[in-house]
Amino acid sequence: MRTLLPSLSLFALFTLFACGGNQTDEASQESTHSPTPSANDFSDAIEQVQSQAAQLQEGEPLPFRELQEILPKQLNGLERTSKSGQTNGAMGFKISQAEAKYQTNEGESIEVEIFDTGGLKMGLMSMAAWASLEMDKEDDNGYERTSTIQGFKAFEKYNKRSQRCELSLLVKERFVVKATGKNMEMKTLKAAVKDLPLKKL
Repeated sequence: MRTLLPSLSLFALFTLFACGGNQTDEASQESTHSPTPSANDFSDAIEQVQSQAAQLQEGEPLPFRELQEILPKQLNGLERTSKSGQTNGAMGFKISQAEAKYQTNEGESIEVEIFDTGGLKMGLMSMAAWASLEMDKEDDNGYERTSTIQGFKAFEKYNKRSQRCELSLLVKERFVVKATGKNMEMKTLKAAVKDLPLKKL
């Protein structure tokens, strides 16, 4: 199971330093003669990020156990073989994640991940950058495109040779649902995702 908090925290610090570096020419000239930033400067930056976290994150993410309730025991005939979850916090930010894996005896498998960013814009930028794009490309190996599924903005990626497909949805501008299918067509993965009660999120 992956966690995005370390990268989000670094991104927040980078953004803070970038904004702080947009100063007047006079201040910039003074800064060129300033000593190299110390560990105290870094600590101060962390404290600034923590103090601004409440403004950057619109709400508290759901506990991962509530997200797990969205993951049924069966998806389009595939049995759930495992589930897991976590809620992590760092520097004032929190993200919840729930995950389940499904499989058939024929070798088909699906992994579903649900992330709750609590409305954290940086979280959405990291996990669903495609949500602000319009994309449609295809070649002999497969395709990538943005679309709308069940009324939600979605991103589809399919590889014909490996029979691997990915489907991500953005729900209510805070939840990111990602389903990855192996040894199956995209239409099979889409049918499985329809079994997820996403309206409950």
